[in-house]
Amino acid sequence: MGLIKAVPIEGRKRRAFQYRHVSPITDFAYYLNEKYGFFDADIGSMRIKSLFTERIPRYVKWFFEDLFAKHFGLQPVKIVKPELEVDIALREYKRIKIVAEVKWGSDIGEKEIRNIEEKLLKFDAKRLLIVPDKENLKRFPENIEVWDWTDLLKISSNQH
Repeated sequence: MGLIKAVPIEGRKRRAFQYRHVSPITDFAYYLNEKYGFFDADIGSMRIKSLFTERIPRYVKWFFEDLFAKHFGLQPVKIVKPELEVDIALREYKRIKIVAEVKWGSDIGEKEIRNIEEKLLKFDAKRLLIVPDKENLKRFPENIEVWDWTDLLKISSNQH
């Protein structure tokens, strides 16, 4: 029916999947219900706004994962190894082709850039850092492509 998306888990011996709602709105409603009894209780609008703000980074990552999967024609996967956890991993057959980190905040400091470099350079794949605006970077990471809204606009207009 297209309500649930199964994302294969990379690195498991047996075939396994992580399941999630396709719609962020549905996901958020069920999240609120599971944590706070949303369907039965009265939760204030300010509390809902605060909780939604906390969940936005997850939904932004899902959006970019779907956009890149369509653009590059690759399959999204979830990597389960804690030392290799990345926001987005896309594969072709059994080989990881693209890994990406999404940093949708205002400023990205030197320490955060070093952490991204350490994490993404462990992969023999195309490496991307997705940011709202390249101007927010203190410096460009080594051996990692940086994409911002102008690059995303180009690929999203090619989707139609």
